[in-house]
Amino acid sequence: MVAGRTLVRETGKIDGCYSDLPAPYMSAKQVIRRAQPAFDALGGRLIHYLHLDEHRFHVGDLEAGQAAPLGVSTPLLDRTDAQNVWATDWQVDSQTVVVSPTVFSLMPQ
Repeated sequence: MVAGRTLVRETGKIDGCYSDLPAPYMSAKQVIRRAQPAFDALGGRLIHYLHLDEHRFHVGDLEAGQAAPLGVSTPLLDRTDAQNVWATDWQVDSQTVVVSPTVFSLMPQ
């Protein structure tokens, strides 16, 4: 029902609330990978906001003591490559790239 819109799925790289795994975000990356085709088919936009913090809500805005917005960061590797469909190392890769200064700037005008 939301696949025709923009949806931001937010995950912290550290999550002591729900998981003590070294990469607790790996299931979130799998959810995004599986949901992406619905967004592609219906013209929506699915963004996985993988931030450096714990289990907290982020918007990518200025935080206390910061001179510039931290930005909305998404996984650099968000799916397995076509050559090795059984590879799982992408799930635990914590590298990210900033795609937007804030969550608000991701929303359609």
